[in-house]
Amino acid sequence: LNKEKHFSYPKSSQFEQTDKITAYSDGYLLNGIVPNVPSMSLPDNSKIYLKPNQKMTFAWRPIPGTHSYRLSIFNAADSSLLLERETNSYIEQVPLKPGTYLWRVEAANNDFRYFDRTVFWNEKKLIVDTIDVNASYIEKIATLNVTPIAARKDTPLLDLGWGEMLDSMEWDKPHNLSQYIGVDGQLKFSDPKHQIFDEEESWRCWAVAATMINHYYGGNITQDEVKFFKKMENKKQDSIFGLFAHGSRGEGGDVLDLVFTNTELTSFSNSAELVQSLINGNPVQTTCSNESGSGHLMVIDACVRNVNNGDTICRYLNTDNNGSFEWRKLKDYAFSRAVKDKDNVHPRLADTLIWDYQKNTWKDSDGDGILDFDEIYRFKSNYQSADTDGDGIDDKTEIWSYTRLEYFPPNNKGVTEEKFADIDKDGFRAERDEDSDDGGLKDGEEDLNHNGIRDEGETHPYNKYDDYYSDYSTSNFDYFTLYAFHHLSINDGVKCYNSTDSLGALCNIAAASSSGHYTVSIGAKATVGNVYSRGDFMLRSYSSVDTLFLVDDVKDFVVIKANEGTGEERVQKPFFRKYKGRILDSVWKSKWPIVEFLDGYVLQEKEIVVRSGDTLQLKNGNRYSFVKVESGGTLIINPGETWVNEIQLHDNSRLLYSNPYKASILHVCGNFTWRAKIQNQDYLTIAQHFKLIQHSKQNMFVDNIFAGTIFAPTSNVILGQSNKIFYGTVIANDITVHQYSRIYHIPFSNEESTIYITAGLK
Repeated sequence: LNKEKHFSYPKSSQFEQTDKITAYSDGYLLNGIVPNVPSMSLPDNSKIYLKPNQKMTFAWRPIPGTHSYRLSIFNAADSSLLLERETNSYIEQVPLKPGTYLWRVEAANNDFRYFDRTVFWNEKKLIVDTIDVNASYIEKIATLNVTPIAARKDTPLLDLGWGEMLDSMEWDKPHNLSQYIGVDGQLKFSDPKHQIFDEEESWRCWAVAATMINHYYGGNITQDEVKFFKKMENKKQDSIFGLFAHGSRGEGGDVLDLVFTNTELTSFSNSAELVQSLINGNPVQTTCSNESGSGHLMVIDACVRNVNNGDTICRYLNTDNNGSFEWRKLKDYAFSRAVKDKDNVHPRLADTLIWDYQKNTWKDSDGDGILDFDEIYRFKSNYQSADTDGDGIDDKTEIWSYTRLEYFPPNNKGVTEEKFADIDKDGFRAERDEDSDDGGLKDGEEDLNHNGIRDEGETHPYNKYDDYYSDYSTSNFDYFTLYAFHHLSINDGVKCYNSTDSLGALCNIAAASSSGHYTVSIGAKATVGNVYSRGDFMLRSYSSVDTLFLVDDVKDFVVIKANEGTGEERVQKPFFRKYKGRILDSVWKSKWPIVEFLDGYVLQEKEIVVRSGDTLQLKNGNRYSFVKVESGGTLIINPGETWVNEIQLHDNSRLLYSNPYKASILHVCGNFTWRAKIQNQDYLTIAQHFKLIQHSKQNMFVDNIFAGTIFAPTSNVILGQSNKIFYGTVIANDITVHQYSRIYHIPFSNEESTIYITAGLK
């Protein structure tokens, strides 16, 4: 609504300020600044009081995509650099003498380094002094002794936003049950795993402030509940992802009214009223900035006065989301609130569906590992039955199984949309749907050991096409040569054969999409066999097709004429068949037993560069983040399975299969370049026993002879840009075959060859 007022809007009178728009060239910042992320709790000109030998704590919120930060501290008088420290954390403690300093934090990721000026907030002035609250010159005003709390997940409520990272991030456990230990008078977790807030916890300071005040008055509400009440206010947020929104999506605001059931709150805007609130026994919620309603929310629970200079110095709790506190000189804050009258306070207690007050433990009536609160308010499952849908798999295992399939994006926003929870889109999540994929088998009949993982010999509860086909990732796929989940484009002059004999039968191809213009396109003088599709066709001049298997609602069929205006089509007349209703479904189940799903993965950094004259052997179980084979280098593929994030086989690199008679499977999850020359001559044997599985959405360009099966359900595969020979099969999202390519259908087989196959095709 306010876009016309923004300086980037072309009609804005402020358009001359466009130097604020960030612009990069080759990784360097040309103008503008990286979008500002406010410091955690230190506004400009903050005056901090440290005890003797106490370190100064600097804290900031994480930046999406950042792998490290650089903290710099300068002398304010002459801007000389006093300290520079690189860290992967969001908190650093630094010993500082009394004085005035400037400080800033810079971020770096794989694309931008520190020297590229990736500053996400400008230098701020900091005034440091020492204090002894028991000294004779200190007059005590009020001390309420509010118990500090760190920003942490504090219940077993399920955080689905972690997706594939759910186990490592303890999605189903509270993060603050470890005992605190004292360090320099501060709180610190004894459990190292939780000594720093994570991406979900980084923006929940507002929930922490409200929770501390609630506990001060005798309540025992949890931070997770406060987040739930806020995010579900007026039902503006999804109850599952909205509860544990990650990063800035988890920002809240003033929520004191949510942690008291019957009380009156008061606001004030000057120091005198704030101090009087403490004298009256009421802690204060305040921000670290002068902007109304913005900044890092904290709690003030004590104030003293320096009789020598008249300064009022107060204690601020949770200055860093880690439960720490600092003594600061008090200012007139524009946004501060407190409970008006302690006698009228009725703090909200933890919900009985979260905490069992009789047993003094978490409330889980059916013992399935999900709190009653979650089952009733979020997942709508039966809190009195561990297996709501009766499919043989307990509710939590089903929630875990589809959550772990969700890709966690490389930022701090978490998973924002579910793909697998309701895979058949019938309105019922898997824990309430006995046949999640609507494939005909109950989930418990597919996941035979009911562990939530697709083990060998099982089918997948989230793929309806494999309900009667057990092995999607190593399927023989002996019917189709080319199968596209979306669009299939056969360019001019392509010949596709169903065998190794160019005089034999033509190949079968298919495209599964029913959307977009022309699901299947056959180029001029191209020759294929049977074509199956859910969408429209386009056949160009002189193309040859045996049979078009049409879906009943195909709206368009186009023939490009050989001589425009003459009426001469010159297309071999294909035979048409249409299928209706359930008959079509049976054809798809029998002919197209392919699943669209593949797990993504990310491997730890282990990079290999094979230079000219060098050799790398990929052996069973090897895992690399990056493999590059330069010109003159050789890559040897051994039987078994190997995993690589990104692989680059450059021009004039060499590829050798050590035993082409046994199955070799290469998993890729990223960029893919295939320009190597195969050293073996028996392409047909290689094609029969080699499979390349692409787990990512990266496009795949096959620029040299390829032998084997490509299984890339979310990727676009382009064949024949340079070399025009391909042996094997392709299953991908989109498939494009370049002009005059030759394709020979060879199904993949896990069985070892005992006969040496020879042919004149090269």
